[in-house]
Amino acid sequence: MVDYQTAGLEHCAAQVDVVFDTVGGPNAARLVTTMKCGGRFVTIARGLPADEQAAAAGITARNLLVRPDAGMLVEIARRVDEGFLTPQIEKVYPFSETRSAHIHGEAGHVCGKLVLNCPD
Repeated sequence: MVDYQTAGLEHCAAQVDVVFDTVGGPNAARLVTTMKCGGRFVTIARGLPADEQAAAAGITARNLLVRPDAGMLVEIARRVDEGFLTPQIEKVYPFSETRSAHIHGEAGHVCGKLVLNCPD
């Protein structure tokens, strides 16, 4: 486990085959320096490494996007209802504080989901 607040990942890891980035942003360029030639960089956040940087490092970089699937969402809801899955919610914001929620999310240090409580 690496405490990203006290040590940069690029100082704690070297010659890794795969990076799965959930933070994005400027993190991508730093993480490429930890990778082996032929490695794969995958992100679910914004911010792939620059094409030139990825090519120079000999890695493949891709963004992984999820498409909604109604059947799968029903199954996930069933599992939540039955207690098999527990959503991790970091903070609930009233709809009037949407801007604050967005700023919080953009900071990149969210552990769980940010929820907007929309009025009926």
